[in-house]
Amino acid sequence: MVFKTFMKILVVMSDNRPIQTDLENAEYNSLTAAINYNYCKINGYDFIYYQPYYKEIDLSSPYNCVHFHTGNVRSTSWSKLLSVYLTMDMGYDYIVYIDTDAILKTMNYKIEDFIQKYDNDFIFFDDSPNLRLNISNTACAGFFIVKVSERTKSNIKEWYNNTTYPQFDVTPFYEQTILNFCLSEKINMTIVPEIHFEEEPGQLVRHMHSGIMGLRWDYFIQYMKSHNIELSINSNINVISFDVTQLSNLFI
Repeated sequence: MVFKTFMKILVVMSDNRPIQTDLENAEYNSLTAAINYNYCKINGYDFIYYQPYYKEIDLSSPYNCVHFHTGNVRSTSWSKLLSVYLTMDMGYDYIVYIDTDAILKTMNYKIEDFIQKYDNDFIFFDDSPNLRLNISNTACAGFFIVKVSERTKSNIKEWYNNTTYPQFDVTPFYEQTILNFCLSEKINMTIVPEIHFEEEPGQLVRHMHSGIMGLRWDYFIQYMKSHNIELSINSNINVISFDVTQLSNLFI
């Protein structure tokens, strides 16, 4: 496989919550935004924080998304696909999506090195909670890399438009379940057996999953202190809010 000597890479986060620049008002998503933006700044990647909403910004609702064909409301987890889709005509070679409970942890582990190791249209981490004990060979949708092409744009649309299991519009694990149940044999994807749910020296991603959500704040704060990252860095982030209904014509 021959790779470009230079890859144009965009890292994307997507969450219904805004990001803050002061700790008094911040939730953990503001901490991870600062950490991931800092990683991108050091390594020369662009970074966008998307704040999707459904008709109006409502932080009290877990549903900021809608299925454009059925009209069913959807969990905020689904809107990551819309955020990624918005980036795919921006001239990048690869889009990297990362959840707001995860960080790009190791500064000298470059995204392009990860891509060259596992090259495919989509790259996901394995979803096993403990890769030292078990490899599930199912994908975790909390972090993925997509190679930009007309084919992968179509894959994102098919993923979002799936109607096979409507219960996963609003119940875990949302779009991840659809990916593994309905699309894993249809798209070109690699599932990577690298540790991300547990602490591991030199790992690309540290994902503080829902099972340890009580540890998120302290972990991310400690990481920021050890890397001299100030929350005020968030004032430099490109934040884009959008009403998901604006994309309906692109998906119907």
